[in-house]
Amino acid sequence: MINIAIADDHTILRKGVVEILSKFGDLNVILEANNGKELITKLQASQTLPDVCIVDINMPEMNGYDTAAEIRKT
Repeated sequence: MINIAIADDHTILRKGVVEILSKFGDLNVILEANNGKELITKLQASQTLPDVCIVDINMPEMNGYDTAAEIRKT
């Protein structure tokens, strides 16, 4: 099973990606966030960390580049 976290400020797009990924039996979306800052907060509080993070580049509060850099640090 591959655990995935998704951060995208467009709710409809994010939910669509989650729906598509759920069709694959070996993929499991464990975290969803509206922006990078929310994703970082959820990652810090999570008991299970994702194997893969899908992060939008253009988001308010914390963009995808800054989010990726923060994830790499921690």
